[in-house]
Amino acid sequence: IHAKFPHVKRIADLAAGHGLLSWFLLVLDHYDTVPDSVIPGRTTLKISSDSRPRTVVCVDRRMPASADTIANAMIQRFPQLEPRWSYIQSDLSAIVPDPSCLLTSVHACGTLTDYLIEIAIGDSMALTSDNYCTSASKTSAPLAVVPCCHTVKAHKGYRPHFLSGMDAEEVAALVEEKKKNKESWKKHEVVADVVDEVRCETLRNA
Repeated sequence: IHAKFPHVKRIADLAAGHGLLSWFLLVLDHYDTVPDSVIPGRTTLKISSDSRPRTVVCVDRRMPASADTIANAMIQRFPQLEPRWSYIQSDLSAIVPDPSCLLTSVHACGTLTDYLIEIAIGDSMALTSDNYCTSASKTSAPLAVVPCCHTVKAHKGYRPHFLSGMDAEEVAALVEEKKKNKESWKKHEVVADVVDEVRCETLRNA
């Protein structure tokens, strides 16, 4: 993430749960990998000299007790990180995307990934009454997400973004079509492959 988004100084860990992702990102930002001065070909860690270190905010409806336990342990080990970390108890619907803030999430189960993509795109693209896609105000944000528990079932809330050019029925039909060409033990992979490709198409069109 740090290599892909070097200029981002604010990160939001969405649906953060225990907050582990936020701490990993902070620690990795706190240190730089540099060549070892003693052993050739080996690297070592050095405290970053970046004058504007990144900050991370966790957002979830409820902060579990485990998140507080982890935070205390991390702050004890890395006291310099304390002012760079925070946790906000809030629904994700309150998120307002901004190009300066990287939105992240790990294990964004089921349709949560699609919702996060929708948040990240924001209203940078708008759909007119005749389904024509047009540019709007630029409020989109960069996004790094690890999805899981893929589904194309409408009753579970699956609804691809309009920028994908497909609706839920079309995606489900594509899944069934691709299953015909897969060995039985690989058919469970088809849903994930199709859904993630639809998501990538959405992001390419954003």
